[in-house]
Amino acid sequence: TGSRYKPAVATDNKMNGRFASVNLVKNDELAFKISFFDSNWKKLTMPDVAISFFDLDSSKGKTIKEALEIGEFSEKHVAEPNYLKISQLPNGHTRFEAAQEGKGEDNPQNFQHLSTLQLRRSVTLMFKNVSEFSGRLTTGNGKGKGYRRFDFVLMPTVTCARTEDVPDDAFDKFPPLPQDDLLYKPPMQTVASEDGYPQIFKAWVKNINDKVREGDVIATVKVGDEIREVKSKSNGTVKETRPLKPGDRVDFKLSTMNLAVIQEEILPALKTGFKTVQAGRCKAGQYLAHYKVDAGQIITRGSLIAVTKNVLGENRQEIRAPQGGLISSIQPLKDGQSCQKVEDL
Repeated sequence: TGSRYKPAVATDNKMNGRFASVNLVKNDELAFKISFFDSNWKKLTMPDVAISFFDLDSSKGKTIKEALEIGEFSEKHVAEPNYLKISQLPNGHTRFEAAQEGKGEDNPQNFQHLSTLQLRRSVTLMFKNVSEFSGRLTTGNGKGKGYRRFDFVLMPTVTCARTEDVPDDAFDKFPPLPQDDLLYKPPMQTVASEDGYPQIFKAWVKNINDKVREGDVIATVKVGDEIREVKSKSNGTVKETRPLKPGDRVDFKLSTMNLAVIQEEILPALKTGFKTVQAGRCKAGQYLAHYKVDAGQIITRGSLIAVTKNVLGENRQEIRAPQGGLISSIQPLKDGQSCQKVEDL
């Protein structure tokens, strides 16, 4: 932060609903820097990063205007038309300034679902191959004692958000605060969802603890005039669902529109016996790059069985045969799938 910065309400600098928030008194500025580290505080270079700022507006009479100044981004995305004044600064940065006064009732509740008004007050910036980026938030010196709050998320909202095309003052039709998102842990958990909106929930086909196979129908929804099936992406068990009832507006109720979480099954180890041994296992956190053998193939000791990699495609490891013989069977693991799905290869 800059030396000038003094929060209007320090306790409100936090996660507010779905957004990270900071607030400024009038005629103030906040210099910020966002850096990326791993869990061991090693600095990371991110190949692609997006940040979106919302609700860039002003106090009544346009006296205390909010503005964002930032540079070195690879792309900027705003709605056309928009309610922003966009200008270039002498230092090469871009200034996004409020061009319209706002009200508390028009603040966004769901960064993945915005009204037309909310979209037109938002900006998304894309960065490539960065370990950090910085910018400045400012407020104008207008009349009164008001303060302004800046909301942001590290998501490409302007390019990805669902948009509700309603009048700017139809606050009762703005997307509401959604339910909490379903939490899941890939790669051993997947979600069941369906694109398209407005989306109306119709019925559950499966319940919690039901066993499912890839392609099984979990629920049905209506998108426009079409009834669609929400299908499982994996074999496993329905672990959790959202409390939806027929007629519920899915895209209003759910931020990510994920209806259910599927706990994937783990395939047991292949059978071994007097004349067979386990030929390979891969380490935790690894994914199958590809098999180098097929069932029924004769190999020698040290033959390459498979190659694995981490989630970034790095740390490639070779799995070799401990002895020669005939490959009696291999797991039905697909290229790119996690080794956590199987007890052996």
